[in-house]
Amino acid sequence: MVLPLTGCILGTFGVLLLEVLTGRAPSQYPSLTRAQMEEEQTVDLPKWVRSVVKEEWTTEVFDQELLRYKNIEDELVAMLHVGLACVVLQPEKRPTMAEVAKMIEDIRVEQSPLGEEYDESRNSLSPSLATTEDGLP
Repeated sequence: MVLPLTGCILGTFGVLLLEVLTGRAPSQYPSLTRAQMEEEQTVDLPKWVRSVVKEEWTTEVFDQELLRYKNIEDELVAMLHVGLACVVLQPEKRPTMAEVAKMIEDIRVEQSPLGEEYDESRNSLSPSLATTEDGLP
């Protein structure tokens, strides 16, 4: 049995992940159809993403800033599926957070989007600022 809070947290995580991947806030997505636009109906972000994926326009859903990096489309699609799994309408059908963590760990980026500037031996997320083990510059 999934606790309601767990399902809520996973749903929130899923929406956050979809926001990052699409570059859209939950209030910044287009309506699905012209009729919905005319009726000013709102469409939630997960529903919009599902509709775009269903129409096989998957690359259209991603933030263009993410697509400028080479060879990461497969990883983006995999992350999109993780996000969609987290926002399944029935909370009991959502994966556990441990399963989500495993799904994300299994996604491998063969080439870092930061290119040659990125050095995995650094403890900093910034490609231009090296830090010591205690996190200080």
